[in-house]
Amino acid sequence: MKRTLLILSLFCLNFSYGQSKKSLEKRPFIPVELTKTDGTTEKILLRDIYFPKAEAFMGMVSQNKSESVFKNEQKFEYKISEESEVQKINYSDIKKLKVIDKFDDEIVGYEKLNIKKVSKDNIVSDKNYDVLLPILYEGKINIYGYEYSVCTNNTGCMYVGTIMYIKNNKSDYAIMPVDIDEASFFNLGSLDEKFINAFKYAGGDCPDFIKYLDGLYIKMQSKDFRKQLRQDSKDVHNEAIEEAKSLEKKDRFNYIAAKRSRFEVQRFIKIINEYEKNCP
Repeated sequence: MKRTLLILSLFCLNFSYGQSKKSLEKRPFIPVELTKTDGTTEKILLRDIYFPKAEAFMGMVSQNKSESVFKNEQKFEYKISEESEVQKINYSDIKKLKVIDKFDDEIVGYEKLNIKKVSKDNIVSDKNYDVLLPILYEGKINIYGYEYSVCTNNTGCMYVGTIMYIKNNKSDYAIMPVDIDEASFFNLGSLDEKFINAFKYAGGDCPDFIKYLDGLYIKMQSKDFRKQLRQDSKDVHNEAIEEAKSLEKKDRFNYIAAKRSRFEVQRFIKIINEYEKNCP
C-alpha cells in the first residue's frame, strides 16, 4: 500500500555543532522496532535516532571520504525496558527501524541504504557510504530523505533544502537525483542530466517511463519551465511565512521548513507517479 509519511512536519534537520555531552545525555529513549543486519528483530528503547518536537534529526550518514555525523563504529544506547540497564549497539549492526511516535502513535520507517551515483553520461558507480534515513514516500519507487537546515548562533536557522534518495523496490541500491556530493560551481550544467539519469536508473525497467523522462528533460531546458518552478517555490515560501505568523515564534521555522520540504517531495512523487501508472 502506497503511503506518504508526513514525518517532514515532525523533523527539522539541524546541523548544530558544538552540542555538549551533557545535552546529549538528556536525550530520551524512544520505542522502536529494530531489524539488525543479521535479520533478527527486537523491540527496544533507543536513544539519539529520533528526537521529537523537531528538536534535531541528524541524518544518519556513514561515510568514509569525509567527516560524518555517524560512523560505522558509532554506538547507540538502548534499553529493553524503562527499568533495564543501558546497553549499546553499533551503527553497523542496524538495518531497519520502525519508530513509534509517542505523541500520535504513527510509525516512521527508517532503512539503511547502499548508495550508487550516476554521471551525466549515465555511468553508474558505487559511492563509499551508506545512510539510514526515514521513508518520505512508499510505493514502487521509495523516497528517503531529510530536511537540511543550517543553524548559527547569530542568525538562527535557515532551510536549505530536502536531501532525497530514491530506490526501486526491486533494487538493492538507492541513488540521489540531486547529488549534493558531486555538485559544484563547475558542473551545474550537468545537474539536469544527472537528475534524469537517476530516475532512469530507478525506473529503467519500464520503456514508457524512460520515454516520459526524455520528455521531462526537454521541458527542463525551457526558460518558461524553470521560471515557473522558481515562482512556485517562491509562492510556497511566502504562503508558509504568512501561515506561520499565527503560530508561536518558536514553532514558525519548523512549519516553514516542513511546508517547503513537502513541496520538494511532491515534485519527486509526481515523477514517480508516472512510473506507478505506466509500469507493472
